[in-house]
Amino acid sequence: MKEVITLRGGLGTTVLTLFHAYSLNIAAGLTPPVDEIQINVHQAPLGSREDWLSKLFEMTIPCAVVPAEQIFKDHNPSPEGFALSLQYRQIVLDKYLKLRYNDTNKIVDKVLHVRGTDNQFISEDRYCELADEYKPTLIGDDHNLISKISKRTGCTILRQNAVDDWHTTIYAKHIIGGLSTFILSGSLINPDRKVSILGRNEYDGPKAVTDLSYNLFDDCVKMLPNGGWIV
Repeated sequence: MKEVITLRGGLGTTVLTLFHAYSLNIAAGLTPPVDEIQINVHQAPLGSREDWLSKLFEMTIPCAVVPAEQIFKDHNPSPEGFALSLQYRQIVLDKYLKLRYNDTNKIVDKVLHVRGTDNQFISEDRYCELADEYKPTLIGDDHNLISKISKRTGCTILRQNAVDDWHTTIYAKHIIGGLSTFILSGSLINPDRKVSILGRNEYDGPKAVTDLSYNLFDDCVKMLPNGGWIV
């Protein structure tokens, strides 16, 4: 039977759930583990209605955005899926999802990922406190919010596209931010980088963090050798 998987979400979520799907099927002994990938963009933000996977990886199977009138997907981010993905990540990268060569992203030591256009869990003031403390380079898709943080703190902004931003976070020695699959997905490529995520009581932005979301990230961050919480 043809193994077709359906994914939904932005760049980070589709990468996380794709690794989960591959790892789950490899563990089950399916060969090949996946035959086709469909990306459901129903009600997705306009900026995320893309096939990010083909821009990040050398896809050897069909992968395309599909029209849909309702939300459907085969996998959700989960601690169990993340653990399985860490276990099988090298097999997935070597055999099925070879990372595309990219020489347009900037390489920096320390990055603060600013999330604002979809779910702003962290206030401008708290981002500024993090910028003052860590003196990082700023990345993110909310250019207005990042500009304000840069003006207040003097931190440099990297103005790149989402693919270059993702590569920058992969190769940075230290990535700082809040709850974001954009950050978490990069750890499947480079699990040894230092990842610092704001703790449960540190979120003061206009969008509230649910216990379900926080607990998911809490379990995943604990699996990373250099993952930790900012409290």
